[in-house]
Amino acid sequence: MKKLLLSALVALSAGFSSAQITCNPQYQDSTFGAWPDTITNFATAYVGVAYVQGLDFKAPSDAGDINPQYSGATISSYKVTGVTGLPSGFTYTCSASNCEYAGGSAGCAELTGNATAAQIGTHNLTINIQAVISFMGGSLPVNHSFPGYKLVIEEQLSSKIVAPDEIYIFPNPATSTISVVNAHTFESFEVYGVNGQLVAQKAITSPEEKIDITALKEGVYFIHLINGSSSSIHKFVKK
Repeated sequence: MKKLLLSALVALSAGFSSAQITCNPQYQDSTFGAWPDTITNFATAYVGVAYVQGLDFKAPSDAGDINPQYSGATISSYKVTGVTGLPSGFTYTCSASNCEYAGGSAGCAELTGNATAAQIGTHNLTINIQAVISFMGGSLPVNHSFPGYKLVIEEQLSSKIVAPDEIYIFPNPATSTISVVNAHTFESFEVYGVNGQLVAQKAITSPEEKIDITALKEGVYFIHLINGSSSSIHKFVKK
């Protein structure tokens, strides 16, 4: 499980640039992990629809989570050195400069792009990193690769049927209204800003719930789809 979580963690840093990426504050106090992990994986990308996928993470500090032979040694930092399998036109953008993070730190990144018909299919992503660990009184670079994430590209949403258990939010980014496909599997929704403030809530009454976001300021928001004590969190951008 730790390896799966770590693969998710490094996947979020798969870009080679940095920008003002807004992280979900819900995960900042977690101990170690990544959201979504490689089991949940990334949302499906559709041809002709702008794609935005966020990934939040909390880095480990023990090098043993990367390689058991270094268990007990401290990860001082790590940096993504390459990503294989990423389709043309898709880019990872990191929240940290040069995609470099301190061991034990939290952060996030976004995968964005526009899929073409020629890219329909499953794209397996492998993330290559170099961690710097404190070892035997010095610093030691350790290279590792983490497979596990998949970017699935499908035909235009308007010409296909979304799987009954798949939540899809479009358009994203949006200016006035977003639609949540398969929202009827949940009872209600709540929308939160990046500061954790509740800005909207409503019972779900339609299989494709439409949410008016006209009154919201530009920025990043999180939709919590609620069903009893469980919830599913999805990110969208108001532009």
